[in-house]
Amino acid sequence: TEKTGEAGRLLIVKSERSLRLSLQLIKSAFAIAALYVQHAVVGCFKEHSKAYTRLGFIQYPGTSTFYPDASASQREGIVLYCKAEYITGELKTKLQIMQKQFIENRSLTFYL
Repeated sequence: TEKTGEAGRLLIVKSERSLRLSLQLIKSAFAIAALYVQHAVVGCFKEHSKAYTRLGFIQYPGTSTFYPDASASQREGIVLYCKAEYITGELKTKLQIMQKQFIENRSLTFYL
C-alpha cells in the first residue's frame, strides 16, 4: 500500500524570512518525507504555492482555491499535491543527497 503525508505548519519569523531560507526548509522537509510516503498534500496561501511547485507539486485535482476562516487578511488558500514518482532529474538528485545525509546523521545541515 502507498502512504500519504500531510505537511505540518512551517512558520518563519518575519525578520528572518527570505525565499532562499523558506525554499531550503521546505525542500529539506520534503526530502525527508519522501523517504516515508509516496504522496504528499499541503495546504498553503496561494502566494506561497510557487515554492511548492518548484518541488513538483500541482493543485490537487478537483479542488479550487479557498479562503481560510482563520485568515484575517482573507488571503486565498490552495491545496497542493505531489506524487513521489513525479520527481525527476536534478531535483531528485538534490533530494537524494539530503536523504542520505539525514539517514547517516539523523539531521540535516545546510548553508545559505
